Amino acid sequence: MRVPKTMAMVVLGGVLFAVSVSAECELGCEGVCRQVAKVCQLDAALEAKAGKVACANEHADALVECHAGHVEMQEACVEMCGGDFRACKQEASAAYRACVVEAKAGHVECKLEAAAGAAQFRAECFADKGQCLEECAGPDIPDGGGLS
Repeated sequence: MRVPKTMAMVVLGGVLFAVSVSAECELGCEGVCRQVAKVCQLDAALEAKAGKVACANEHADALVECHAGHVEMQEACVEMCGGDFRACKQEASAAYRACVVEAKAGHVECKLEAAAGAAQFRAECFADKGQCLEECAGPDIPDGGGLS
């Protein structure tokens, strides 16, 4: 026997998805809590990945800026000779290295902030699930809590 299906719209990470839902499914309050928590965890994982990608992009942009600055400084050395040329090249190289070190530090900081944000998001998911389950156990909520 085929179970009737109905379409439902679900918002995940700000994007609207159409999903097929069994019309005869009755999860009960705890089941709904678990499913909502799972979606929350998936959303938290998506946010963590997006944070990593954003950090990688920022790092790449910073390295490009370092390289562009290095090229500009090298251009300033073109008409120099002898000791002045060597000093100019050394200064350009030192500035480039310092820029790369700063970019790396910014990348590490960005990744730490993204990880902390993702951990906070996951913690909120667990807290919300706990609160939801507590509400399900409450005496004044009928089976399913009207959430099925």
